[in-house]
Amino acid sequence: MPPGFDMTNSPAQLATRTDIFRPMILLSSAGTQLMCAIRSRDSAYVASFRNYGATIEHLAENYSQVALIGAGTRGEHREEDQMCCAWIAEGLIENGFTPRDETTRHVVERWSGSPRNAFLISRSVDYLRRSNQLHDLDFNLDHFDDVDIVCRLTSNQIVDAKVSATQVRS
Repeated sequence: MPPGFDMTNSPAQLATRTDIFRPMILLSSAGTQLMCAIRSRDSAYVASFRNYGATIEHLAENYSQVALIGAGTRGEHREEDQMCCAWIAEGLIENGFTPRDETTRHVVERWSGSPRNAFLISRSVDYLRRSNQLHDLDFNLDHFDDVDIVCRLTSNQIVDAKVSATQVRS
């Protein structure tokens, strides 16, 4: 845990957080950098295993083209990011979208029909095991598509895309 922080970025710890009256800042090495890089785009969304279904539905209803980017870590893809992107791409394909290239098609085919635990081969899972953070791994495996929120990145905030911009506080 970095100095001055109250907790790690553990999803299991965040789920039990009781001081919800305070703003929360979640720092993720690659995800945060990517969000900062795309925050000025007209349409930017943040998705994960937790909200991929709602994200697919929203994108399919509101856009005719979508670019999916897996954040990766330290210049390498992470299996869980690739798997989630592939599942979202597959959902979009099922809604009439066409993969732009053969690489996308290949990644979708690789992860299509994969069980939830298919990402257990990743280096980040190895890290969780080595650092005895198995509670986070268990939490991740138990929480797939359980959040019906579409996370839109608007300037410096992530907001529910289903909420109009006029309802969002700065």
